[in-house]
Amino acid sequence: MSDTHCSLHGEKLLIFCEHDKESLCLVCQTSKYHRNHPVCSVEEAALDLKSQAQHTERQIKAEFEKLHHFLREEEEARLAALRDEEEQKSEIMKEKIENITAHICTLTDKITIIEKAMDTGDASFVKVEACFTAIKR
Repeated sequence: MSDTHCSLHGEKLLIFCEHDKESLCLVCQTSKYHRNHPVCSVEEAALDLKSQAQHTERQIKAEFEKLHHFLREEEEARLAALRDEEEQKSEIMKEKIENITAHICTLTDKITIIEKAMDTGDASFVKVEACFTAIKR
């Protein structure tokens, strides 16, 4: 038998049992297994199932859109946090470079003073020794 005919009675499946969710022939409908069950035509049941499937599809799409929206917001928030962290680290590095540059300038000035002191003679060398001691600290 085909899918359109009852495997027990060979009759065409025209009725749909809403209780058992299966197609029935007229003989099956009157049997004791389905006697008091709510039934409708197979075509009507097919339309109902189709509209249920469409409704479920819309629900699934709506849920996924909510998830996509959440993920987009989460991505934006994490990228913003990353940019903030990058800016903070950049600022810290800029400050460190400025401090190192200032120390280099200070040392360059001291070296220049020491070189001049060394050129003036031995009496000034004691002062140069004091500058070297200050630099080492």
